Amino acid sequence: MFKRILVPLDGTRQSAKALAYARDLAPTHGSELVLLRVIEISTVASVIGSATMAKIPSTSTAEMMVESAESSIADDRQRAGRYL
Repeated sequence: MFKRILVPLDGTRQSAKALAYARDLAPTHGSELVLLRVIEISTVASVIGSATMAKIPSTSTAEMMVESAESSIADDRQRAGRYL
């Protein structure tokens, strides 16, 4: 009946219950479980956006901002991976 079951997970009890339900449901339908954890990058993007709106940053400053954003995103991805 269901080819895939998408389970969005946000760390709440409700999402854990949804996962348990989906895990029980999937085998009865031969479904694949697809787990989803969203990584928010809006904070990083807003910091970069604010800095660039205030003044045009130097190349080295812009590179440091990008490296910092990439590092933050990589950390978020690792945390999400461990959670999943």
